[in-house]
Amino acid sequence: MRAIRNWLGAGWLAAAIVTMAGGRTAPAAPAPTAPNGMRATSVTLAQAVARQDANYARMQRGRGGVVWREDTPDTATGAWKATTRAILFAFEGRRSVNLVVRHEDGKPLPAWGDKPDWSRFLAGSLIDNDVVSQVLFPRNANRPQVKRVPYNPAVHENNPLVAFQPRLLGDERTRLKDLLAALPKLPVRPTIAEFDTVDGLRLRVDFANPAGTEFVYYILNPAKACLAEEVGRVAGGKYVTRTRILIGGTSDGLWIPARRERMVFDTQGRAVLREYWYYDSYESNGPLPARGLTLDFFSLPAEMRMPTNQRQSNAPPSGGD
Repeated sequence: MRAIRNWLGAGWLAAAIVTMAGGRTAPAAPAPTAPNGMRATSVTLAQAVARQDANYARMQRGRGGVVWREDTPDTATGAWKATTRAILFAFEGRRSVNLVVRHEDGKPLPAWGDKPDWSRFLAGSLIDNDVVSQVLFPRNANRPQVKRVPYNPAVHENNPLVAFQPRLLGDERTRLKDLLAALPKLPVRPTIAEFDTVDGLRLRVDFANPAGTEFVYYILNPAKACLAEEVGRVAGGKYVTRTRILIGGTSDGLWIPARRERMVFDTQGRAVLREYWYYDSYESNGPLPARGLTLDFFSLPAEMRMPTNQRQSNAPPSGGD
């Protein structure tokens, strides 16, 4: 697999996160400040979103492994407590497979083709266009189960635990594209400006409420398909949430949100949640393993494997990488 770790450096982020988890108390949020030297730009919000869409549209298929870590502060000591999960995923168009397992930072992710460790299993899903199969392992069961559920676009296209795709790390639940579509209904039109940084030109988009007491902002990198490097929500002069994103490049020339850190703050400005997402590996637009987008991925008993509606168009003639 052509791994994204080639340009991130194997394991560097996982090691960094482990060192941050110790006895650190929850930090206070910095005061939100606007960048210096903001000025008018010729780039429109519609153009920025179109560049994002064009970049993601070129991701016809992909597979890899991603780690999701949530830290919450202990109410007594303030020290962070971590919960970590790993997701193995693959997708091609409107077809995808997801396997979510418990994970420990610094340890390798399950390998493609290995039978799942059901003791660490949390969730599994297979989506074949509008057909959704959930893989479950109830607490008192002696083997996994498969359940068909109705297709729901709000869930099955926007939940990384159900159908992971790289774009899901690059925005908040309400996407910039959704805000663009809602422009006619917004009481205050957003502003977009540009400013210089030591790393080049950036765009800033602001959505504010009529009173000007609350706003959401995006920092976009026009040199990298206008993907977001920071998204924040501010109320009463204090952060409510702040997300920072590292953008990387794939071997086939696309831009990808490669690392994501999201902080949530209480009304006193103290961090109450921090999330990290980072890749163990990612292959963009490469061939998928034979039957990699079927229930065979989960190594289920033969009688539990349901037929799929389509054959996988790009699969090699035999299994494996």
